[in-house]
Amino acid sequence: MFDIPIGQFYSDGSPARTGIYNHAIAGLMLAEIYGMGTSQQDERIRIAVEKGIDFTLKHPSRYKRNPEEQGGWRYLRLRPSHGSDADRSITSWLLLFLRSAKNAEYDVPQVPIDNAMAYVERCFDPQAGTFVYCIVSGRHTTPAMAGAGIISLSMGGRHNSDPAILAGEWMARQRFDQYRGMER
Repeated sequence: MFDIPIGQFYSDGSPARTGIYNHAIAGLMLAEIYGMGTSQQDERIRIAVEKGIDFTLKHPSRYKRNPEEQGGWRYLRLRPSHGSDADRSITSWLLLFLRSAKNAEYDVPQVPIDNAMAYVERCFDPQAGTFVYCIVSGRHTTPAMAGAGIISLSMGGRHNSDPAILAGEWMARQRFDQYRGMER
């Protein structure tokens, strides 16, 4: 097994605006490989995943200006964002990490998961038939946000919920020969 770069930070100690994505993806990877390494590697992974869970669970508890955003996660930042304190994309990645950690038998409390699932469901726009990026300032729909909503519901055990089914049907009607409006 390779040497795992646990505990690597920016040299100036400052978090990047998108650092929460790195956190979620690295946490997901570590939770998935836990138990596959040497006992020394697994101990390092265990500690890192536990710290990652702790950080993840503290991050959404920050004050949300809009109560509809409770339970969701947003970018790491030192100053307030332009309007939203939670978004579908980051929330999905962190739910994937927490589900993987739970599958690896880490202690992941249910209440924050339930709160995140409620946020995901509030991001479903019944008129559009799919999920929006943000409730407050980014109500645009994309196949990526549909997929993020569907996988989030699946990770929370809501595989056959109406929003998941409707978003899947919405996605099936989309064109996949364009990317951000540009012909391929």
